[in-house]
Amino acid sequence: GIFRTICVGGVLLPNTNLAYHLAYGVDDLGGYDAVGPQLYSNLVRHIDPQSTGSGLITFATAQSPLLNLLNVRYALAPPGIDLSTHNVLDAHQETISGPVVGKIQGRNQPGQTFVAEHDYITAIQVFGGTYGRAGGGRLIFHLKSDPAAATDLVTQVLDAAQLQGDSYWTITFPPIRQAQGHHFYFYLEAPDPRPDQAVTISYSPADLYQAGTRVAAGRPATGDLAFRVLAAPPPGGPVYSSVQSGTPGTAGIFENTRTLPRAWLAHRAEVEPDEQRRLDRLSDPAFDPAGTVLLAASLPAAAQLPGDPPVPAGDRVTVTGYAPEAVKIQTHSSASGVLILADQAFPGWEVTVDGAAASILTVDYTLRGVYLPSGEHQVRFVYQPWSFRFGAGLTGLSILILVALSRWRGPRANRAPGNLPESDPSDSASEP
Repeated sequence: GIFRTICVGGVLLPNTNLAYHLAYGVDDLGGYDAVGPQLYSNLVRHIDPQSTGSGLITFATAQSPLLNLLNVRYALAPPGIDLSTHNVLDAHQETISGPVVGKIQGRNQPGQTFVAEHDYITAIQVFGGTYGRAGGGRLIFHLKSDPAAATDLVTQVLDAAQLQGDSYWTITFPPIRQAQGHHFYFYLEAPDPRPDQAVTISYSPADLYQAGTRVAAGRPATGDLAFRVLAAPPPGGPVYSSVQSGTPGTAGIFENTRTLPRAWLAHRAEVEPDEQRRLDRLSDPAFDPAGTVLLAASLPAAAQLPGDPPVPAGDRVTVTGYAPEAVKIQTHSSASGVLILADQAFPGWEVTVDGAAASILTVDYTLRGVYLPSGEHQVRFVYQPWSFRFGAGLTGLSILILVALSRWRGPRANRAPGNLPESDPSDSASEP
């Protein structure tokens, strides 16, 4: 079928997108264009504000509802990132160089400050150890807005006897929705273990995590804990099922079960003239992109949508031909609607409906659309930019000029010397 992919953490090399498209028809959302259209760039940055790169774009997360709109069916992720669960990697420092914080007991309450990179943070992992024996007693996890905060945002009691050594311990809690860009502080305390049952956690003595600080005995300390912050998929975003688990040397592959097809019909319309608000609306979990088209201006008076939209399951939309410069789509619906093609609207694209020229609409911020009455229709999008026509016309004119010149010069060039006309004797100089 026709679909797109997204890669988390740069698991594809910059020059693979074109090769994958030519060989397998796989289109990666990161793209690889030297010059990218501004609207597309704005849309991508709204998918992930932490995305980096100007050619191939590297994403840190694949959870935005915009991925459903853009026909992203598969996500690739490095080993250790399981998109089918809540494990969206947020702030983290995973270098473990040997040191441990010592037995967690009494005043030894190791902690770490960090800045959340996403909303909906829902778990923190620390790399713990048990000194090769069973732990015991309570291990209490505290999460605050900062070390000086009077109250906890989260308090979680763990049973140290259930913890495994040399592994990440996961502390989960209800998602903190508005977390992105905010500072947080967590620490662990063990109020009642026997010394021979105390546990510990690891850290790096180097200050590798620049956005936060390790805390020991309530004071800033050098280095950073080995920790991960995990975020939950936001409401309305993709829901992934695992296709292939990532192992060292291979990427994990996850299928988005909520993605929309490359083309579909919408029978309702919303109008939002403000560009930024259109982006925000498309990212809103309450927005229904399958049934509603978002426009910058109202449809023409002649393009009426039904007051009582039909059931979407009754529509038939089939992409019968798909090439870089031409797309053919067959549709059938009992009501009028806007056909949405999840490809970028760009100057030079033209559309015909049943062979007659129609107007392309820029819908859902940057996608291609066209209004269709009820019934069955054949729709054809073709890329014919003015620059191509100008170049073709200039080439044709040049050919005509060359042909004309060759015919004009030809008769003179073909005259043989023996056929030259005789000289007029009056032209010769008189002898003395």
